[in-house]
Amino acid sequence: MEIKELKIKLQLEKLAETFEIPEFQRKLYSAHVKILYKNIKEHGLLNNIFYVSPAKYKGRWLLVDGQQRLAALGMLYEEGILEETDAVLRILPEKGGIALDEAYRTLNITKSISMSDLTKALTGKYPLFFDMLDQYCSHYKSISKIPFFYIISAYNYSLGGPFKTDKDFIEPTLVKISRSDIEKIKNILINFQVGFGLDSNRYIYSPVLFKNIFKWGWNNGGKLSNHCIQTIKRDKFLEQNAKIYNAEAAKTIYDYIHNKLSKV
Repeated sequence: MEIKELKIKLQLEKLAETFEIPEFQRKLYSAHVKILYKNIKEHGLLNNIFYVSPAKYKGRWLLVDGQQRLAALGMLYEEGILEETDAVLRILPEKGGIALDEAYRTLNITKSISMSDLTKALTGKYPLFFDMLDQYCSHYKSISKIPFFYIISAYNYSLGGPFKTDKDFIEPTLVKISRSDIEKIKNILINFQVGFGLDSNRYIYSPVLFKNIFKWGWNNGGKLSNHCIQTIKRDKFLEQNAKIYNAEAAKTIYDYIHNKLSKV
């Protein structure tokens, strides 16, 4: 795979006119950008390679890798410290290459990418899952929506996977989720959010309770009846044990929920 290089003098006042940030890119992290800002201010832009798409978007390069560095450069320009810098654009091949979102994940494989960043990067590859659940979920923490990685983890756990899900499980789990599975997940989420409310900061949304209630609903055909929800709401044992987070304790909680709701 041949990657062409284009050396340019990057005008920092025209960053927004030069680059377009695709949706699969992770969000900007202010702490990371500040570290880059300080490093570039002291030593210059040592890593000046930016990967871009071969096809321009509205006259701008579609940026595959380098968003955090560009943000730091923008800060340096705003403070009157730097106006331009040498840069190298590595242009990914238009034919015979890999998809842009896959190129992004490959380029960032050694970086500390969060679960939320990873699900965001996979949105274009698995549109059915993300589009069908978009009304109830988000990539990043939100009071009224559940993180996508929470759902992927709960689904994997319901099928017999580990209670704790690391990043290596995310895409292999997405591969096996069918449309009927997504419909089942959606039913559980509707029942859960209607029954327990939309405030994801409440104890009921803690990993040990959410995943185990989800698992019970999954094993119950994707249903969480109002009677079951009210039973859980009144249970003080579950509320008091919402913060535990280990596999053995999680199994105990599931067995407790199963025994409790099987009698309802």
